[in-house]
Amino acid sequence: MKIAATRALLLAVVGFLLALSGCSEKPADDTKAAESVAETPIAATAPALVQAAGRGDLTEIRALLDAGAEIDVTDALGRTPLHMAAFYGNPKTSALLIARGANIEARDRIG
Repeated sequence: MKIAATRALLLAVVGFLLALSGCSEKPADDTKAAESVAETPIAATAPALVQAAGRGDLTEIRALLDAGAEIDVTDALGRTPLHMAAFYGNPKTSALLIARGANIEARDRIG
C-alpha cells in the first residue's frame, strides 16, 4: 500500500514538472506563420481545382466539380484540393470539398 502511494506521488510530481517545463517555451509568432503561408505560391502548372482550392474560390470549385473535375486530383507534389484548402486556411473550401466526397485520408508525397 505504501509503495503504491509513493509511486502515485512520484508520477504526479513528474507530470507536474513536465507540464511546467512546457510553460517556459515562447509561443510561436502567428503573424510570421501567416505571412509564410501567404507567400507560398501555388504552381501555375497545378490542376485548376487545386489552384482554386488554394485561393478559396468556392464559385470556381463548384463549377469545376459540376463539370466533372476529379475531386482528389493531385499536383506535382501529390497535394489534393483538400490539402491546399487546409494549408491556406480556407475552412469553407475544406467543408465543401469534404461534403462533395474528398478523401480526408489522402497523403501527399511527403506523407
